[in-house]
This record gives sequence, structure tokens and C-alpha cells, in this order.
Amino acid sequence: MKPIAVNPTPETLLSQLSARPGDIMHKVNQLIAINQYFREILPQELKELCYVANFDQGCLVLAAKNPHGLSLLRFYAPDLFKQVRKHCKLAVHRQRCVVIPVQHQKPQKKMPHKMECSPYSLDTITSTARSIKDDKLQSALLRLAASCGGKSTSSKKER
Repeated sequence: MKPIAVNPTPETLLSQLSARPGDIMHKVNQLIAINQYFREILPQELKELCYVANFDQGCLVLAAKNPHGLSLLRFYAPDLFKQVRKHCKLAVHRQRCVVIPVQHQKPQKKMPHKMECSPYSLDTITSTARSIKDDKLQSALLRLAASCGGKSTSSKKER
């Protein structure tokens, strides 16, 4: 693959990328094969933490999921690179070890749609809405009061 221009236009980007499906599939299959062998030769404590991230232009990029894994990977890297280069018959000229943290998606909690207001706040919102002449603002405040509990008395209560 050719290097991508610093400030590419769509035309230069298309001309520089080899976007043929066969090339992409070849690269994917190559990465899968390298990664499978890499996982076989990894020490047990690294098997869940490290993987092959990329191989491009003679540079093999190994990734760790956290800094601890990166430290261990850097310790084992010289031997691992030699074995990968020999077994996979790759022209590896450079190697890099990087951290690519795993992004865990937390399930979103549903926010309660019903707000709670004190009786005093509810009466204040309602009386303010009744005193406003702008119909849109008045209806918005009445909707707010309704979503807070909806029923209010006309007399204000102490806080």
C-alpha cells in the first residue's frame, strides 16, 4: 500500500488507496493468519491482553488492551517478532507496541420521566403560568407543572 497524502483530496485519496475487494480481503486474511500464530506463541498471561493490530509497509504493530499488557508485551516483543517473522515469512523491518484500550459500553440507565416538585414549587410554577400573558410560555409552564405532579392548590404553602 502507498502512504496516504497529508492533506488528501478525494481524488488523491482514491488514487492512493488500493480499494479493490481482493486486496482488502488479502490484508484481512493476512492479519488473521498472523494474529492466530501470534496468539499461539504468546505467553499465557498475554493471551487475553495482546493482539496484532496491523501489518503495513514492513511494520508489525502489536497492541495491548492496557498499560500492564503493554509492559509485558515490550518485554517479550524481541523474541515474538523473530518468531513471527520466521514463521509467517514476513518482511518485518520495524515493530511497534501500542496500547489500544478496550471501550466498554455501559448500559444506559433509563431516566425517570416523572419529576417531583414540592407543593410550594408546584404552586409557584402554576401561579406564574397564570400571570403570564404569552400563551406559549404559559402552556409550557403548565406542562412543566403537570409533569411535576400536576395538581396544585392556588394558595402558596410555606417552604
